[in-house]
Amino acid sequence: MRVLFFAVDDGRFPSYSYQCVQAFKDLGHEVRLEDLRKHKMHKHPFTNKLLNKWLFSRAEKYNPDLLLVNKGTNILPGYIKKLSGKGIKTANWTLDEPFGLVNKFNRIGNISEYDYFFVFDPFYLQELSAVNPHSYYLPCAADPVHVHKEVIPLGKRKYKHDLSFIGSHDNKREDLLNNFAGYDIKVAGFRWDKVSTPIGKKVDKRLYTGPEMCGEFNQSRININIHAPHSIEGVNIRTFEIPACNSFQVCDYFKEINNLFDIGKEIVCYRDAGELKELVDYYLDKNNSGERDRITVAGHKRVLREHTVKHRIEKMLSIIH
Repeated sequence: MRVLFFAVDDGRFPSYSYQCVQAFKDLGHEVRLEDLRKHKMHKHPFTNKLLNKWLFSRAEKYNPDLLLVNKGTNILPGYIKKLSGKGIKTANWTLDEPFGLVNKFNRIGNISEYDYFFVFDPFYLQELSAVNPHSYYLPCAADPVHVHKEVIPLGKRKYKHDLSFIGSHDNKREDLLNNFAGYDIKVAGFRWDKVSTPIGKKVDKRLYTGPEMCGEFNQSRININIHAPHSIEGVNIRTFEIPACNSFQVCDYFKEINNLFDIGKEIVCYRDAGELKELVDYYLDKNNSGERDRITVAGHKRVLREHTVKHRIEKMLSIIH
């Protein structure tokens, strides 16, 4: 199969776009990537119109069997429908809330034009299906083959931190992490550099991706996962990345986790700030380190078995016909 992938970046390692391209290749497909945000032309109406014309002329020339779009908020109305009319299968896979209710910049205005629409959270399916009846749930995933690898073997780790959180700043995350300002905790990610509350003193201003991020996961006894507001029932990429690196995670509870992991055996979940503190204290206790390691290993095996980007692409292609 010839696949054209319209991505939100240039597909460089270790981006999610890169991971998708590798998954298609590993499955034996020909794939070409085009950047929907090339030269930041998407930011202005005039240049975005030029970008759309250029991208879709490339698509017509390449004539793929499948055009897969990641998000595609800047694709203008009519372009996807035009390609579908030429016999090219079109699909969208979004890892954000597609209607722009949480963040207006995430709104996808041409949902109905796609032959298939995939979303990371099943909560949105009912509303999506009213717009596009060929809408499906397709969770996030990790790439333990090319990106999310164990850097330090579990049995040989000399932990640098008791706790860590790696992810972008928002007020919910700041409020929750302030409860751990007195702990040995490391915080890193976008927009944390201006935080003035107590947790701001624990911020590492470096931005970690790829192997560096995996190394940080490995060097923290507990990796805290706090979801962004657009997750209602489904989970984020980090839910899979941490165990893919064979690291321990305490994750905020969402309904869909029950279908992805065995809670308490492959992942640990909290429902509020009080429960998070109880779980952190429990799993930092040396007497419970063996249990922590058993959950780590079990979660790692589950991701390798069921939750890789390759698994998701296989599922997507089984639906597209």
